[in-house]
Amino acid sequence: MDISTQQRIELEHLLLQREGAYARVHQAEAEIHKIFGEEFPLPPPPEDVATGPVTKKKTRKKRVAAKKKAVPKIRTLDPDESAYRIIFLQEGSEVEEVHTDRKAIQNLFKTGAADEAVVRIETLDASGSTVERIYEREEG
Repeated sequence: MDISTQQRIELEHLLLQREGAYARVHQAEAEIHKIFGEEFPLPPPPEDVATGPVTKKKTRKKRVAAKKKAVPKIRTLDPDESAYRIIFLQEGSEVEEVHTDRKAIQNLFKTGAADEAVVRIETLDASGSTVERIYEREEG
């Protein structure tokens, strides 16, 4: 299934929210057991996956933490700028998309999804003209 960069950003954002919710449920249950003991009868969760954090999460955190230094910081837009243009590689061709959500772009880099795909990021004015190139992938 091919997904666009924007869809990948949204997916990663939602998956991170989901994992955070699972971790909070697990933490709350651990606190209940700490206070009342392991034998305290907790009602079953609405779904099997809500019983604790996904094992992948721990592996993923370590991987993200290891790459943390390499994550570029995407600055906020200046008053004369209206959006970001992301140029990325898709099936060997450069593709351009325009986005306004800086945090979603930043999350794309944090997850590692942008490491090889994003070629450069530029800021745009209201007419769609480039104001500044704020990121360019290093060749290497």
